[in-house]
Order: sequence, then C-alpha cells, then structure tokens
Amino acid sequence: MKHSEEEKKGGNSNDQSALMPIAQALEQKGAEQGLVPMEQEEEVAGLDAEEPAVMFTVLVGPATAPGQVPDPNVSRVFVVDKAHLLISGLVKAALEEDPKATEIRLREVSPPIFEKIVPYLEHHKGVQGFIPQPPLKSGVDSMEELCKDKRMDPWDAEYVEGLFKADLAAFYSLMLAANYMDIRCLLILTVCKLACFMRKTPYEKIKDGLTPPGFAEKYKTKATPGDAAQPKDDTQPKDDGDAENDIEPKDDGDAEDDGEATAVDE
Repeated sequence: MKHSEEEKKGGNSNDQSALMPIAQALEQKGAEQGLVPMEQEEEVAGLDAEEPAVMFTVLVGPATAPGQVPDPNVSRVFVVDKAHLLISGLVKAALEEDPKATEIRLREVSPPIFEKIVPYLEHHKGVQGFIPQPPLKSGVDSMEELCKDKRMDPWDAEYVEGLFKADLAAFYSLMLAANYMDIRCLLILTVCKLACFMRKTPYEKIKDGLTPPGFAEKYKTKATPGDAAQPKDDTQPKDDGDAENDIEPKDDGDAEDDGEATAVDE
C-alpha cells in the first residue's frame, strides 16, 4: 500500500510539472491579448476605475439682456470638466467661497479666446505646468531651447508657438485672459515666448514683429481740420513794440531851435 501511495504522489507531481509549460504558455498568450487572470481582475479594476467627471458651466462674456439673442463671439456657454478648471486661481477661489456652485461667469474673456484656452486646460487636467523662473538663461532665444530643460513640457512650447504665429492679436488677448483667470503657468509661458522673440530679432524689426496685422491702420490717429497747420501770412502787421522801436523820437531841443530860426527870418 505504501508503495502504491508513493507512486501516486510521484505520478501527480510528474503530471503537474508536465502541465506547467502549458499553463505558462496560456498565461503569456492571454497577456498578449490583454486578458487578466481572475485573481487579479478585482485589483486591476480598482486601479483602472476613475472618478466620473463633474462638468462645470462657464459663462464666458457679459450677460445678455433678456430677450436678446446672444452673439457667440461676445457671450457663450461652455461646459468644462470642473477638475480642469482648478488650474485657474480665479475659479479655485470662487469654488472655495461657494463649494456648491455649478457655474461661473468670466466677464473679461471673449468666447473665441476661451475656446483656445480649453485645450490647455484639458492637457494639464487642473495641474500647474512648469514655470520657468525669469530671467531666462543666457542663450535661450527660442521655445526649442527652453524645452532643453527636461521639466518643460514640449506640448506647451508647441501650443504657444503655434498661437503666436497663427494670430498675434489672439496671442495678446490670451495673455490678458490668463492674467484675468490667474493661470500663472500659461501667463509666464506667453511672456517667455515674447522674450525669446525679442532676443533673436534685430532691434529695428521688433516693433513690426510684435504688431498684429492691421493694428496700425485700425488705431492710426486721424488729424482733424482744426489741427492742420495754418500758412504763414507775411502781410500781418508787426508787433506794436517792434513798430515803436523802428521810429526814433525827435529831439525836443531840435524842435525849439527850428522855431527860433523861423522867428529870426521873419
């Protein structure tokens, strides 16, 4: 009996060792196909589970009067992930004051500019990006050079570079919006772009390079008719003081002598 039991034990161990390569092969194949062992399913599911996004209403631009059709370039409603908006100091402070708020109005931002800020919010997901400390290091005259700092996100450099080249007026408006919303990382990013441009651009070309197309014509000061220079009139009389200086007064003594001479002649 003992002999037969030992043979059974030995047979079982041999069977298990023979099945091990097959089990490993099946496990490897399942991993390649994205399958997860049952004992790990609960753990992986817990790690992959994300909190559902809480959407937040952003009223961009001034309020529209009742009954008035809003202009989408002046006033528009955006729905953004609430967590993404926490990168804004303005929004964060408003939510701290009223945690139950479901909307916020940004009066000093235009809808087209906020639409350009949304991709930045979605990329950073509410976390401040790297902020280069001013002044920039010597030799840094482009966003590519700035990206040599491993802490710098290349996406940020491409974002601000593309906006600067595509629409300079919108670039300036975005700077003002970042300042208003207190998105410090975005504000410093735009300032760095301007600094890089000014470093590598000749002094005499900086003004033209930083002036949006059509800006000079739009804001050019027009002279009024009253401002026109009046032609010089040479026929105007001289100053009275000058006229008095040109005429020499006659000496009284000479007049008396003339009178005396006339009397003698008579």
